Amino acid sequence: MTKPLDITSLPEDIQKICLALSDGLGYILGKKLFALYVYGAATDPAAAPTGDIDFHAFLTEPLITEERTEILEFHDRIAFLFPPLGAELDGYYVLFEDARLKLSPIHQLQSSIQDNSWALHRAHMLAGRCVVLYGPDPVEILPIPTWAELDNSLQNELSYVEEHLDKYPAYCILNLCRLLYSYSTKEVVISKFAAAKWAYWIFPHWQQIIELARKSYAGLSTDVDNQYMFSQVVKFYIFIRERINAYRESSSMTFHKAEENNQKLWDELAPIHLKSYPETAMLREGREVLDDIELNEIGNVKGKTLLHLQCHIGTDTLSWARRGAVVTGVDFSSESILIAQKLKEELKIQANFMLSNVYDLPKMLDERFDIVYTSRGVLCWLRDLDDWARIIYYYLKPGGIFFILESHPFMNVFDEIIPGQLSIMNP
Repeated sequence: MTKPLDITSLPEDIQKICLALSDGLGYILGKKLFALYVYGAATDPAAAPTGDIDFHAFLTEPLITEERTEILEFHDRIAFLFPPLGAELDGYYVLFEDARLKLSPIHQLQSSIQDNSWALHRAHMLAGRCVVLYGPDPVEILPIPTWAELDNSLQNELSYVEEHLDKYPAYCILNLCRLLYSYSTKEVVISKFAAAKWAYWIFPHWQQIIELARKSYAGLSTDVDNQYMFSQVVKFYIFIRERINAYRESSSMTFHKAEENNQKLWDELAPIHLKSYPETAMLREGREVLDDIELNEIGNVKGKTLLHLQCHIGTDTLSWARRGAVVTGVDFSSESILIAQKLKEELKIQANFMLSNVYDLPKMLDERFDIVYTSRGVLCWLRDLDDWARIIYYYLKPGGIFFILESHPFMNVFDEIIPGQLSIMNP
């Protein structure tokens, strides 16, 4: 994940508003202000022109009536002191506790409003598309959004567009470009303008309406331009919606079927591996299961917390536990986890095993670890290495380590019949 932007990277007028916002809210809220992040068009060089300033203020306690009043008056002062952008502060005041739950947090200034795009906002912050005005780095406190959460937020955005086609056609056209880009690439961290450039070349027959929407945001559109956008925006919406639906259906069927078949395979393999793996007998006999290379690289684990991703039947997990680590093993195969639990009880080793797809783990586990570990034959089963890497980063404590021991299929050509000497056995 990318580190947040420095405030000095922003245009000078936006810098002044951000500093005033930080100072003012710090004065009004005191210790209630846990973190303050600015994100969106104001922090994205590809998003110009900037129409508003998006921010999230995370609070340790609910606002009282006096604080709400003072914040609203403070917003009015910002608008007066820094026209015109000062009047375009678009922020959410949410409880940090609610934000950690990954649900749509309630706006503390207006309880009838929820942040229904919370997963998308988190994705931008975690990708470094923000400026930290106060508080810790977002990666230290915010949960990684799953694709299911992102899909829900994208659908909320699509519904908002549908409801405002006749009111904000330029916004709707550009946001539809962003929504389609997100579904076609599975990448949600992109501005409306960058996505519009992409759509402009992908769909030549819609170039005119996309160009007019960009022109409108720059304040250069004419009445004739606006009339044309109004006449075409519904058609454009239908065109984009049909393609989004096709991507969702195709993606859902492909991923779900593949993962379902893969899970069945590992459920079938788990009891076979329990009997055939030499590591099982070695573990029962008290012998070392782990390789010298990982023992030497990772070092002393006594008292350290260790998260083992894709742990299968848990032989490596339990070996680390024997060496003193506080271990949590995760796998998506129910049979594998059941066997790991039985081995744990049989050998009387302290360990925690969880049944979860690695991509869904943030829904179930909210903890940080000294070590995130995985080994042998894990990469080829993963559908999205970028998301996998983000999850690893999310679970690491500051200063923690990620260790992977992986093998290339080419090594199966060789075997060590004579100790220290490789022989070609499977040419």
